[in-house]
Amino acid sequence: MKKLLLLLPLLLTPTPVMAQQVNYTQICTQYREVYTPGGHDYYGYYYPGKVTSERYVVPCNNTRYSYAEPLQVQPQKYTCAAVPVGAILGGIASYAATPRVADRWYMIPLGILGGGVVGNALC
Repeated sequence: MKKLLLLLPLLLTPTPVMAQQVNYTQICTQYREVYTPGGHDYYGYYYPGKVTSERYVVPCNNTRYSYAEPLQVQPQKYTCAAVPVGAILGGIASYAATPRVADRWYMIPLGILGGGVVGNALC
């Protein structure tokens, strides 16, 4: 019975009303910078430019973030016809310039490579 009498005040007290309520508030700020360029006045004296910064308090729930898309450089879509033509002509020239048949196994690939490099330099 004593335990029931001890529990009775807990059941009858308005605990939700007496509970502590915590409010979290945010202060959101937005900055705007204005650049004033320098120059020369009427007498020819130079005055420097300055940057002024203004701070505004804005609501946090309606904050809009602006995101600038990064600039993407598109690759150039042209082909240079001088590279394969130079490689073919370099191979033919090295074949014709090599007198011994035994030396052609390495001279023709070198001629093709050299012709391709020269053709690439012409683009």
